[in-house]
Amino acid sequence: MFFLILDKDASKMLFKNTWDSFLDLLFPRVCLGCTCHLNFYEKMVCLSCQTELPLTHFNKTHKNTLYNKLKLNFPLENAIALFYFEKEGKVAQMIHQFKYLGQPHIGIYLGHWLGDTILASPYLKKIDGIIPVPLHPSKMRKRGYNQAAIIASALSEKLNIPVMEKTLIRIKKPNLWLKLAMKNVGGR
Repeated sequence: MFFLILDKDASKMLFKNTWDSFLDLLFPRVCLGCTCHLNFYEKMVCLSCQTELPLTHFNKTHKNTLYNKLKLNFPLENAIALFYFEKEGKVAQMIHQFKYLGQPHIGIYLGHWLGDTILASPYLKKIDGIIPVPLHPSKMRKRGYNQAAIIASALSEKLNIPVMEKTLIRIKKPNLWLKLAMKNVGGR
């Protein structure tokens, strides 16, 4: 005869893992990048897709290309981006699902990933607050949420730093020049 004696935390973890496995049978989780079924240890993106994502590794250098481009427009100490943006790539696919297909949990995942990246950086230790760029009210009504605020909240949770949502106010829709400038900042 075999008995398993677990403490309270271990029994909760065992129940959660069993429940999650049962839910995966009924509602299989799929990778955001390739739509393959995720293993129990994978969250949102399979390991294969994670290795293919165009990570910037800007957390490992102080004066990266994003910093060099942004410092021309305003004073800053550091700049970080998790990914390089490729128009037809897996990052674009994830962002599209997050922004336009009503999947805010993707923003939470990306915010936590960015938070882990910031925590691993020797250059990004002094952060006073997180300021999400507000949406124009018409876009907010259309989407139902501000994707920057969702990522900011996840970052705040991970880094234990306050979100300062009322710091910026959107007064007009972004114009073509702003879109072109942002495109030039994001390129390789």
